[in-house]
Amino acid sequence: MHNNAGVAWPLRDGFTPEVEPEVWDRVIATNLSGTFYCAHFAIPKIAESGGGSIINTASSMAHLPLPLGMLDAYAASKGGVALLTRSMAVGCGRLGIRVNAISPGYVDTPMNAMIWANEDLREAFARGHATGLQTPREIAELVVFLASDASRSLTGAVLTCDRGWTAFKRPDALS
Repeated sequence: MHNNAGVAWPLRDGFTPEVEPEVWDRVIATNLSGTFYCAHFAIPKIAESGGGSIINTASSMAHLPLPLGMLDAYAASKGGVALLTRSMAVGCGRLGIRVNAISPGYVDTPMNAMIWANEDLREAFARGHATGLQTPREIAELVVFLASDASRSLTGAVLTCDRGWTAFKRPDALS
């Protein structure tokens, strides 16, 4: 199972005292509670089938939020996904289920296009990755690897797969 839901409200999510409670609730409900509920109902079925793999999508923002509290609800929700992954892995191991998460950087998707709002900001985000923006395909390839037996030694891992976003010095536009 791949839990890949995620929402961000770039013009409404921001610094905590400025975030409306309904924005917080929607982001947490989709990103964190959605992951929980999918796993809650899937784990017994996966165990009945003999085991398998759950892959959750966290985010680079689970490890390194944007400056100035730009998306506090999103960062909190994805940080929660990362810790939920590690916690679930402990209980799921005895059921033959591996639980891992990926933490991508900024992927060139329509949701991120809304966050960037213009080409200059998109380019600033691209420069913030050591090797540029990610593609949906490379994220899918990592998920396929985690779902396969080739990753059988991994459980409880939160893989930072962000093209260097969390290791790279931010461009001036983002620092």
